[in-house]
Amino acid sequence: MQCHDPRRIADSYLGDELLVETNHEVIAHLESCPSCRGELAARRDLRVKLRQAILNAPELQMRPEFAAKLRVQLQAHAERKNLFGMFNGRAVWLAAAACLVIAGAFALRVVQNRRTLTTASQKIADVRRGNSTKKESSPPFGIDTGVASRAVLFGVSETAAGDHQNCAVKFRLEQQPIDIKTAGREYDPAYIGLTNAALQGVRELADQVTFVEAHSCVFETRRFGHIILKHQGRLVSVLVTALDRSSDLSAESTESSKNVDQIVTACPSVGGYQISCFKTNSHAVFVISDIPERGNSAIARALAAPVYEHLARTERHA
Repeated sequence: MQCHDPRRIADSYLGDELLVETNHEVIAHLESCPSCRGELAARRDLRVKLRQAILNAPELQMRPEFAAKLRVQLQAHAERKNLFGMFNGRAVWLAAAACLVIAGAFALRVVQNRRTLTTASQKIADVRRGNSTKKESSPPFGIDTGVASRAVLFGVSETAAGDHQNCAVKFRLEQQPIDIKTAGREYDPAYIGLTNAALQGVRELADQVTFVEAHSCVFETRRFGHIILKHQGRLVSVLVTALDRSSDLSAESTESSKNVDQIVTACPSVGGYQISCFKTNSHAVFVISDIPERGNSAIARALAAPVYEHLARTERHA
């Protein structure tokens, strides 16, 4: 980014109107350019002073007689129309009681899910530390496999978001990416054909989604197959990574997952990025972007079936 770029979009930057990646580029430029940093600070001060001058201008202040008249009118209106007179008293109490029951049931459900997820996470940690020596076949640890799968996905999602930020948005990786087919031959055969599977899934969104590039990269020692798309100008990462055998908690057969659409779930957002994810027996898939959750999820669901089938087929022949 050159000096003329931040100056051209300075007002949009000060008004928080830029896309996330553009905003990061401006910040990076300001960190290394004292001249632009000083000019932007001066413009910010000018905006503040101009705003204060307009707010405090005498000709824009409310006239006392108008304020008094408005106060009288509002008080009279409030006295004539009592809000509680619009409802039957019994109906109000019934509605309040129903809300309390619903809120209580929701709170109980949240507590139960947290306890189950905490138990699953503790069990996973025990396995990784080598504290568990018995490999159970179905389902492991005696916990719900759906909760266990989510625990695995949530554990990897933060690393996936870091790869999106430091590879797709702003390249800061220690290792240079390699060709995804080369990575398929050297590291994980699931990467071979992965790009075609993902593009087949988003074909129905071709008017909104375009292909940028595909490669394999490493972030925090974890290798990903990385397919970069653009959705209406915004970057979208499709990241596929192999799971450790100790993390394979689902123990599900690929044939048992008939409705692939149901396997897509929303991982917690990281750094403002929306994350949709799903897993097979041996791989986790993440779709990450800064577009709204509904749009990000739509892309994930569009490519879920062909990507899932591709990974499952590769795993069967491994």
